[in-house]
Parts: sequence; structure tokens; C-alpha cells
Amino acid sequence: MQSKNEPPTILLLGDSFANQHYPGFATNSKLTHHSILSIGTCGMDSDGTGVDVRNPCFGDRPKNQATFINSIIKSTSSLKFVIIDGLFKIPNLSTIDKTLERIQFLEKFDLQVVIFLPHLAPGFDTKACFRSPFYQNPKDCLVPSSYRKDLVNNFNPLINAVKNKYPKVLFFDQNEIFCDRDDNNCSFIRDKLPLHRDTSHISEYAS
Repeated sequence: MQSKNEPPTILLLGDSFANQHYPGFATNSKLTHHSILSIGTCGMDSDGTGVDVRNPCFGDRPKNQATFINSIIKSTSSLKFVIIDGLFKIPNLSTIDKTLERIQFLEKFDLQVVIFLPHLAPGFDTKACFRSPFYQNPKDCLVPSSYRKDLVNNFNPLINAVKNKYPKVLFFDQNEIFCDRDDNNCSFIRDKLPLHRDTSHISEYAS
């Protein structure tokens, strides 16, 4: 998906957890001078194992996709920023190594890399947070803020590895949208609207 018929300046890179940010980026008034390109099906840490043969990330498909994306990066001098999301919430050594390898490739083209920290996900359909009829005020649908702290702590090995080797890389904690109003709790509802469209992906409103 691309927001303009112009050479892209921002690339959303990863899996569906990267693609979910496209609506927000494409309609953000502060980014109107940018052209947003969202491309990716398999996460950077996908190895093609453990999925069904019909899955777009089966076998050598992640490798082929990475080759295709790399060819776009090499031939698109207009790119300035790469936003990465969808990395494992508890990164293993393989995830860290693949991330460092990808950053090394991106920085060769003088691209500013921004890694989004994993986001809170309810694990259930947030329609359950709303009473019936739909227009009435929703339930609180809260989770302890400690969940957010655990996400960051689990992701820290990757953060530290990247910062040590590539200090120019920026990190963005997208969980502020869930947790900025209460020191003790985070909510999956904001302004009476759901922040997720399913059990794990954020809604267009949240984007």
C-alpha cells in the first residue's frame, strides 16, 4: 500500500503489526509531505518453519520477500525513514541477529531506522468491552500497567543489542496510547472506541 503516487519517503517494514500503522501514517496531518509505503507479510524474524504450506511465510517465502524488499530499498533513493514493527515480544538470539543484520543493510543507505516496541494486545475480541446496545458507555476493559513494563523488560535484550551496535536507531513505545492516563492501568478503550480490531491488531482509530 502506498499513500501517494510519488517516490516513497517512509517504509513500514515487518508483518501485519507494521501494516496496521498504515492508516495512521497515511492520514496524519504532520506527515502530508511524506509518501508512505507499507510492504511486508512476514516478520524479519520469520524463518518459514512452523506454518502451514498455504501460509505466505512458509518455506523460502520470507527469504524471497526480503530479497524483493531489499531490491526496492536499493533502487529508491527517496526513502528517508524505515519503521520496523512485528518483532517477537521475547526476542531470541536469532531475532536479535536478524535485526542487527537488517539494520546494517538499512544504514548503508543512510536510512533512519525506528523500531516500534511490541504493543499490548487483549487476547480477546474487544467487542466484549462494550455493553449492549453498542452506543452505551463501554466497560473499562483495563489491564495492569505492569503488563507494559513486562513487555519492555522482555524486549530489552534486543534494545540493548541494537543500541550498542547502532546508536542512531530510535525506539518508539506505542503503548502510550493505552497507558497515558493512569499510572496503575492501561485500557483497550479510548474515547469510547476500541483500540483493537481483533485479538491482537490495533484498530484504524488507534492507528
